[in-house]
Amino acid sequence: MKIVRFEAHHLANIPIQPPPFRKLPNVEHALILEIETSDGHIGYAMGGYTHPVIVDFLNNHAAALMVGQDATCINRVTARFDRHSVVRFMGRAYLSALGLVDVALWDLRGKALGVPVHKLLGGSRDKVEVYITHGAAYGGAPVYDIEELAAEAKHLAELGNLHLKNTVGRQQVPDPADDYRRMKAMREAVGPNVKLAMDGNARMTVAELFTALMRELGYERFLAHGSDMGAQVVNAVRQYQPDRLLGAHFSNVYWGYPRPSDPTPEEQAFFGRAQGWQFVEGAYAMLHGTKPQTLSYGLNDSPVGLAAWIVEKFKSWSDGDLENVYGLDGLCANLTLYWVTQTLGSSIRLYAESFSDKKLKQPPERGAVPVGVIVFPKDILPAPRAWGERWYNIVHWTEASSGGHFGAWEVPELFVQDLRAFANQVFSRPE
Repeated sequence: MKIVRFEAHHLANIPIQPPPFRKLPNVEHALILEIETSDGHIGYAMGGYTHPVIVDFLNNHAAALMVGQDATCINRVTARFDRHSVVRFMGRAYLSALGLVDVALWDLRGKALGVPVHKLLGGSRDKVEVYITHGAAYGGAPVYDIEELAAEAKHLAELGNLHLKNTVGRQQVPDPADDYRRMKAMREAVGPNVKLAMDGNARMTVAELFTALMRELGYERFLAHGSDMGAQVVNAVRQYQPDRLLGAHFSNVYWGYPRPSDPTPEEQAFFGRAQGWQFVEGAYAMLHGTKPQTLSYGLNDSPVGLAAWIVEKFKSWSDGDLENVYGLDGLCANLTLYWVTQTLGSSIRLYAESFSDKKLKQPPERGAVPVGVIVFPKDILPAPRAWGERWYNIVHWTEASSGGHFGAWEVPELFVQDLRAFANQVFSRPE
């Protein structure tokens, strides 16, 4: 099955017959790739990157590598380019265009064998994740409206697809309220048995989901506690929906805000510890934030690897012997939650989404929401009160006698006692 023709076409403003869930014909620019073999089969793929330079690249460079080759024996096309001399400057658009070649090759193989592509790849509709990629204009407005998105999700679910992910071309910080409406519409369209996911800004999206949940439960205003990633979610509520909070309670204070020009001696020492911690302990976070998929595939395939990766953090960040603090059953239950739900990958990708959150690195407005903080002595980087006072309206501060990063689990009595003390202080304050 030799390749005899490899041709990319730039289609501009040509109406394409829409699927049943689209209200209007698709008149966006499109790139269509055709790969024809000596036995008359033609593989197709279509994408949205249509710059003339990309079309020229496919027709005059990629084609030279492909014509004359056996279509059944070609590995991923991107692997055929020297990563250090070509791929580095090609950028996302070029790599996505090369991805079209992979899609067209699989289309060819499926047609030659008379086997649907998803089965050829070894999957089935109830296992393979299907992406609803409706893109976004450069102003940030999605191409599909909410009704069309819900209709497409329903259409895919009726075909038997049980894993759907809504991906949007992000050109700006996502609107969490819009993301929430889209996910809610998809859920109502597909029912409870389809697994849904969405790309985007996790911190903001989760914050919106939490506040929407509290409203549905009948609570317009409430107290919220968060630690680590949860603290970033609660802080997003504090910053962007302060009227919903009676108060915010945190374990520790995030160390990554911009350094002040007038640090106190306690803050200066804190910054030194942070620098040392980054060098000795921070590599995991950089890997999570920059190469989440690479790590996810390995850990999701090995229960021993997953256990080693997670338990090492418990050992480094806890106050005392692990079995005495958490119990072996407790640790195994924690690991099992990741393993049986296959969610280690999504938990790691949370770091990558947070790394891309430009607002996370910006100094938060101090605001008027009352804030309480409990600092556990064996937490990652116990912050001094002066650091918290710069960013929050601190009304309650506790330096606990014991506990580490997972303080609410390690020393629940101390944690609950502090949370109650903060709540009492908030409720006793005049409105």
